[in-house]
Amino acid sequence: MAKGALLNFILLALLVAGGHSATFIYSSNKCTFPVWIAASPSIGLTEFEYGRDALHVLKTKEQWSGSLWLMTGCTYNHHGKFMNFTCATGDCGMKDGYCDSSPPTYPVTLLNFNISHSVVTYEVSLNHGFNVPVRIEPVGGTGSCRTVDCARNILDVCPADLQFKDSKGRLLGCRSACDALKDPKYCCTGDYSSPQACHPNHYSQIFKQACSLAHTYPGDTNPPIQQCTGATYSGHSATIFYSLNMCKYPVWMSASPSIGYSMSEFDQDTLDIFETPEQWSGSIWLRTGCVKNDTSFTLTCATGDCGTNDDLCDGPPPTYPVTLLNFNINHSVVTYEVSLNHGYNVPVRIEPIGGTGSCQTVDCIYSIFNVCPAELIFSNSKGAFVGCQSACDALKDPQYCCTGDYSSPQACQPNKYSQTFKQVCALAHTYPGDTNPPMQQCTGANYNITFCPL
Repeated sequence: MAKGALLNFILLALLVAGGHSATFIYSSNKCTFPVWIAASPSIGLTEFEYGRDALHVLKTKEQWSGSLWLMTGCTYNHHGKFMNFTCATGDCGMKDGYCDSSPPTYPVTLLNFNISHSVVTYEVSLNHGFNVPVRIEPVGGTGSCRTVDCARNILDVCPADLQFKDSKGRLLGCRSACDALKDPKYCCTGDYSSPQACHPNHYSQIFKQACSLAHTYPGDTNPPIQQCTGATYSGHSATIFYSLNMCKYPVWMSASPSIGYSMSEFDQDTLDIFETPEQWSGSIWLRTGCVKNDTSFTLTCATGDCGTNDDLCDGPPPTYPVTLLNFNINHSVVTYEVSLNHGYNVPVRIEPIGGTGSCQTVDCIYSIFNVCPAELIFSNSKGAFVGCQSACDALKDPQYCCTGDYSSPQACQPNKYSQTFKQVCALAHTYPGDTNPPMQQCTGANYNITFCPL
């Protein structure tokens, strides 16, 4: 790690209540080098290498107590198989690359969590040294929801007798005094195990001067262990979208124009995260009823197909009908709506997390299929009902499209079809001139997107 590095690794954790009780931890790697994330005890990690600027999601159990850390300087063969996977710091001894239960080789910066449903206690700990700067930053929630971090590079101040170097003499980490010197007074063991005898030492004080919000020796309680209920944990400057598929079937998420993120199959109960460019205006939607042809390697979808014949649909517009989630993003200022102007295929919800302004939740959570007029029904090649078209797309009548003589605000009025949609989904826009509710504008928020929220 280069000296003078600033904040490198950020954890973002969302406590999802209601229909989904698991705790999700979002991790963003801002290091200038790849890292590998690990956990003990296991949380079922399936991700390995995190490239620069990578953003990933970890799903924990409803009740879990353990540590997360990063492995750095990892090497493996270049044929895709972890034949002899080893890391310079944080190695857990698992040669196949699956490091999701075994404890690390120190030094590592530890992120310790105790999760009991929506109540989470957490700390950044240097009790076993330092290898990467980190931050945990809650937004919202109740309780002592304080940001904790070690954002400075401890390598800049690491005493010579704590330095951890590789075979070439490069400084990779800084060990704790306990792990390096094995002295009971630094480990708070033996005669030093009581709270009265376990005190800061000159090594822990060096750590504390650099990282005042981290715990630096076994008896350190300053700051206290944080406990937060129902919070979102943030620490990333871009707008982040947390998308959860609660439909009972797989879907394929898509965006137009491209947001630079490859979206593909999205199974039931899958949570994914993505971020948009700082300035972006466009639509997100779901493809449903997709079928892969193993011979031609093509993918076609019953609704929302974008004509790419590929898993990835991140640019071309969709084939209607689709439920559209429209966003206009200008740095931290975001306007958004749920639109049925091009029909309906999946129930959705947009829910801002934090932020200021008219940050109202908007959605269409009930099935339009139950009220879809016969002339708007959209069926697949087998005659199955898969979507409900808008009156404009199905009937091509200017009065429904608000075009021609109906293009003015005065002439563009609700119609019997849009009113049917509105009765079911009052918070969605149902025809081109619909401004009830107004377009929402929210500053400084992130967003939950839930498909089939009920």
